[in-house]
Amino acid sequence: MTPSRTAVVVLGCSASLLATGCGNGGDGVATTTSSATPADAAGAAVKTASVQIASFKFLPATVTVASGGRVTWVNRDKAPHTAQNTGEPGAGGDGVFDTGRLTRGQHQSITFSKPGTYHYYCVYHRFMEANVIVR
Repeated sequence: MTPSRTAVVVLGCSASLLATGCGNGGDGVATTTSSATPADAAGAAVKTASVQIASFKFLPATVTVASGGRVTWVNRDKAPHTAQNTGEPGAGGDGVFDTGRLTRGQHQSITFSKPGTYHYYCVYHRFMEANVIVR
């Protein structure tokens, strides 16, 4: 490969990485957004938390709220998603919840009154799993 061709390839790859690897890729999807306070990152319980559904993931994967706290799921993906705990063995928590089908831009809030760890998933994409910890 000639030196000028190598420079074009390197510049092209750099531009591509900048366009796709930084920021939100231009589609308005935030990769980490939470209405929780910074203390939430350390596991402290807060009254409200937000979970963004983006790139077929729940972000953040674990939120911690106080008893009586509310979690809001916001779908930022093009595909529909759910957040659901069916109460099945290993799901944890003391109750069942389901946001229902959320299409892009839709959101749903659930209030958690009983302490425990609620493992949940997307019914359409079973590999998408996360947790709500209620203290």
